[in-house]
Parts: sequence; C-alpha cells; structure tokens
Amino acid sequence: MKTLLIVAMIAWLSVGSSLFAAGRMPVLARVELQGSPEKFPLPARALLRDAAGQPYALVVAQTTDLKRAGSPYRVFDRDASAEAYIIARPRRAGARTAAAGRFNVVEDDGLQWIVRLRKEQDAIDLGDAGFAIARLSAQPLVGRRSAPVQMMRMEEPFTSNGWVAAMMSGVTTNYLVSLMRQVTGDEPAPSGGELRVIRTRHTAASATLNRAMGFCREFFTALGLSADYQAWNAGSYRGTNVVATQTGMTVPGEQVLIVAHLDAMPSSGRAPGADDNASGSCAVLAAAAMLSQYRFERTVRYVLFTGEEQGLYGSAAYAGAAAGAGDNIQAVLNLDMIAWDSTGGPVLSLYTRSTDDPGYAGDLAIAATFTNVVATYGLGAKLQPAILPDSSMIWSDHSSFWDYGYPAILAIEDDNFDFNPYYHSANDTIANINTNYFTAFTQAAVGTIAHLAGPVEQRSFDVVRVVSGDWSATNRSFGASVFHAVHVGGATETNDAFDVTYASLPANTNNAWPVIVTQPGNDDLSTDCRDAASESIFRGDLIMSSPFGTPVSCTNRLRFVFLTPPATNRIYTVRIAADGGFLCVTNLRSLAAGDGFVELPPLLNVTNGAVYGACDLAARFLDYDPARIGLRVNSITDTQVALGARTQIGARTFNEVGVTTNLLAPGSWTWFSVTTNDVAPSAANFEEGWESVPLPADVSAYPNPPALFFRLRRAWPVP
Repeated sequence: MKTLLIVAMIAWLSVGSSLFAAGRMPVLARVELQGSPEKFPLPARALLRDAAGQPYALVVAQTTDLKRAGSPYRVFDRDASAEAYIIARPRRAGARTAAAGRFNVVEDDGLQWIVRLRKEQDAIDLGDAGFAIARLSAQPLVGRRSAPVQMMRMEEPFTSNGWVAAMMSGVTTNYLVSLMRQVTGDEPAPSGGELRVIRTRHTAASATLNRAMGFCREFFTALGLSADYQAWNAGSYRGTNVVATQTGMTVPGEQVLIVAHLDAMPSSGRAPGADDNASGSCAVLAAAAMLSQYRFERTVRYVLFTGEEQGLYGSAAYAGAAAGAGDNIQAVLNLDMIAWDSTGGPVLSLYTRSTDDPGYAGDLAIAATFTNVVATYGLGAKLQPAILPDSSMIWSDHSSFWDYGYPAILAIEDDNFDFNPYYHSANDTIANINTNYFTAFTQAAVGTIAHLAGPVEQRSFDVVRVVSGDWSATNRSFGASVFHAVHVGGATETNDAFDVTYASLPANTNNAWPVIVTQPGNDDLSTDCRDAASESIFRGDLIMSSPFGTPVSCTNRLRFVFLTPPATNRIYTVRIAADGGFLCVTNLRSLAAGDGFVELPPLLNVTNGAVYGACDLAARFLDYDPARIGLRVNSITDTQVALGARTQIGARTFNEVGVTTNLLAPGSWTWFSVTTNDVAPSAANFEEGWESVPLPADVSAYPNPPALFFRLRRAWPVP
C-alpha cells in the first residue's frame, strides 16, 4: 500500500506540472499598467501602486493569457484557483515588524503586502496588528469601474448659500462629542428600550454592534427620515447596514450619499474606535440632523456600514445592490477617520481615482465641491484639503462604489504624514482626538453634501429627545423610555400620522422601565409632533411599567438633548415634578448645552402603572409685540423712578430707558445705561411664560419737573 500511495502522489505532481507548463492553471500575478486602466486587456482584480509610485494590476489568469497581453508581469502565486487573498497595508507604526513571519506574504511591494489566507483568523490578526485590509475582488474590475454614470450639473461659479452656512454653523463641538461619547461607550446609549454601554463595535460582536446600529437608526427615525437595516452575508460574517433616506423634491431619482463605517477594531476587548470610525459615523449623524431641517433637489442618503474592517463587506453589499437596482448615485462622500490632527497642519486628504481613470472626473467634482466649501465658508485657517488622485486607495468604503463606476471620494485626515498612532487599538478614544479639527471637518462635510444635493427650501423642524431610565452602569434589569417632542409642518395638536406610539416600537425586553407618555388622543406616544407654528406644551406623565406587577425600586434620571439645533426664534423651558416634592423648572437650552441630566429622586416600591411625576416641555416663540411688553411706573421719588416691563422667561433682553420733559422735542431724550435681563423660569412663571422686571431710572437731573415721559428700547440677542 505504501508503494502504491507514493506512485499516486508522483503521478499527481506530474500532472500538476504539466498543467502549469501548458499555462492552464490560473496564477496570481502583478502586471504593469501602461496607459488607462479602462483599456487594460486582462481581468484585473485590484489596481495598486508600489512604494516607488508605479501603478500595477493584480491579475488572476492563466500564464498563456499573461504572455499574450504583452505587458511585463511577475507571478506571485502559482495556484490561485481557489485561494483567498488579502491586500494589507501597514498603518500603525511598527505593524510590519510586529507581523513579520506570521503570515503567508506572497508579495511585498514596499507599501502593502499581498497575503494568501491560510484561515480567516489571518485577516483578524492582520487588523489587530495595525494593518488596513482589503479583499482581493472575486470578480474582475474592468467594465465595472468604467460603468457609465450620468454626471450631475455642478455649480459654476461656486457661491455661498445662507442655508448651507446655517447648516454648517449648527455643527458644534459639544454636539459631536456628545454623540461620540455614546457611540464609543463613554456613557450609556439608548437603543431598543435599553440603556447600555457600547464597549465594542467589532463586526463579530453582534450584540453590542447591533446596539450601536439601533441607536443610529432611532436617531435617523426621530429626524423624520425613512430608516431601515440592510442585511449582508459574507463568508463567516453576518451584518447589517443602516440606511436613512431624505427624498429629493425636484430630481428624487438622483442620489447623493454621505457614508461611514460604524464597526471598529480591535477584535477583542474594548474597541471604542473614536477616530476609526466613530468620527465619520457621528459626522453622518450630525449631517442628518442639520440637513433634515431643509429640502433638497436630490435625494440624500445617510448610510452607516459594518464589516469594513473585515474587507468592506457592508459597502460591497450596498454598492452591488444599488448597481443591480439601477440607482442613479451622483456622488458618494465617504468619511473615515476625520478627528486626528497632532501637528496643527491641519491637512486632510481627499482621494479620487487616478487622472487616467474614466471615473476621475466624477470624483473630482465631489472633491472640488469640498475644497470650495472650505474656501468659501471661512474654514481655510482650520482645514487644508489636498486632492490626491489615486485609484490604489482601496482601504475604505468608497472603493466599493468605485467598483461599480459610481463617483466617490474618501475624505480622511492626513494619513500620509500624521497618521493616528492609536489606530486599531483600545487607546483610540475621545481623549486622543482633536475636537476642533473634527468639528471643522464635519462642518465641511455637511456643506459639501448640502451643495451637492442642492437646497430648495427651509423646513420648520426641531426635535427634543428625552430619555428616562436607570442610568446606573451595573443595573441591567431596567429598560429606558425615549420620548421625542417635535415641531414639524403639517402636524396637529392631537395624534396624527407624524406621531409614533409605543405599540409600534419593538418590544422592550427588560423587566421594568420608567416611561414617558403623552396622551392627546388616548394613545401612549413615544414621539409627539405638533405643528411648526404651535406653542402648545408637551405634557408627559412619568409612569413605571413592569410586566410582573410587583413594586419596583431603581435610580432615575431624565436626559434632555436637542437632536436638531434649537430654533433661534423659540424659547425652550422645562418643568419636571416627581413624588416627594421634587420640582425642577429650568431653561431647556441651557440644560441641554451641558450634560442634559436631571437627577430625580430614586423610585422606591413603585407599583406597575403608577404615575410618579410629570415632565412638561414648552417651546414658545420670542414675542416682539410692544403691547405684550408694556412699560409702567411702579414707584417714584424725587430722584428715582422704578419702572417695570414684562419679559419672557428664558429670553435675554437688553433694555434701555429714556426720559424727557418735552415729547415735542425729539432731541431732548436722555438715555440711561443699558440693563441686561435674564429671567429664569420658575414654578410661578412657567405657565404664563412672562415676568415683570424692574428698570430703575435716575431722574435727579430733573428736580420738580412738571412732567416726565419715559420710553423703552429693547433688543433681543440671537440665542
């Protein structure tokens, strides 16, 4: 038997050798690019550049075809018939040294490794070692990257737009950091009726990543966007993308996408991924918050991918489905790592396809819009964008859209000379990002998408989110209630199509949870919408919900957040009452500008369905009517007059009193110093929304006059 086995093995090797000799076994080879990749005669699987800047294609083909093509080539692997390959670029300092000898590297061109996978764990280990990875495409790229796409009409000349400026200014550092703290696990995030810390967003950690995806989907939905999940399967991985849509008004068939990947590294332990890529994901969320207040010519899609770190799985599924459906995607802005700047450069990179690629023109139009936004809206001192034509930059989700011929760019921090040293590590935290750079980068991204989509009109719209729950990090037996108060055109004072009931939400699986409900139409609402012109108060009861009917005890806090910037012509106040005599009345704008928390008394043995308090939100318009303000004399002496005027609570006013003895002499008025008034909300003035404030006037210069006449001038600074 041993002799027969040896003979059989020799025969197999002999047959294999003859196949190689005949050129019938597919090999993996490097083929030098000469001219446009569109005219490349072989089925390229990837377009790359080596350390010397020489472009080349990775090709899986028979050697006879390689010889016939006539281009210089070099074979890396003699049998590529059923193998998986990773293109791995070291990004973190020391990655090459740390990974040396651990992987089957069939080629090192000085910039990246071509790795033949022995097992899927190789791809995971490469990522943990500080490499960015891309899978060698299973299908040729030629014919897909050059797919015809109808080009959008660009602005000529590029001009500023007041609406776009307002969208960009709405992006603040506090807003972005607040979002990032929840996405990175620095504080609990509400998702699916739960308050949980998102310790990792690795694609394989499905429970915690799904929690993050749920948080983002609920965020989009609260903004009135149509949001849903898109499932994908690839190898041993399963995942979902979150896709939110804002339909265009005039050319809804044309789509503009702002995208980022939500998944993070490392593969085990804590993976906060602040820069990579909570930064891009939070920028997408912020863009949705700002743009949802307007309507646009084109449809805007906000997409968050997963599986990026494993080889662009989520975006590949999305781009392939879009191409199959014939989606007319006009532009894709991919944001990946936009919060690291240690040099104060502050450089950022905009990657397009190479100049000889047929897709370059479409990519350049997107990049040029970005640079025009930076120059036009005063961001030039904060950002220095550099357009880098390079079809070999395939390590992020824009590459999936390139594969199908769609215009797309990668916007990333200075990845060439100032790369984040905490890449793919547990130290990629908020403490290690540059928040000012991050804010400016996000503002530029918002302006870019707004110009590409084409703003048509402003929309009266604001959203306040209130979260009620046991925020203690160790308590997993309690859920949370998320309530949204929304002003939107077309809503009514009672329940309508804009409202959302708790019954329409996924079931809360926790044992018990504090609930906020409003009942204008005998429905328990998680989203209560009122018309944009409404000043009605959102009245919510605080109720304990327990499926067991047993008394419940837990800590309890409310958190107030503006998902959209508060309207500049509204005054927002809140009143919270709870058992035990607790009462808090405050300015909601100021409260949300901090951490937004109001600590309530602990709930002690509260029975199921019991009302233990109330939360009322008021959103009144600034009132400039002189008849509402009034001016009256409260008291008078020989030298002082105590005047009074009504002022809205929660509004800052500048008041200036004038006095004269002759109304017929316009130039005779004497004006006293300006008085600044800030009237805080209180239990006494919350319902009416007004309070009288004193305005003293020194009249000692007018001893015993026959008459004194007073006038009030008032100014309201923009909040």
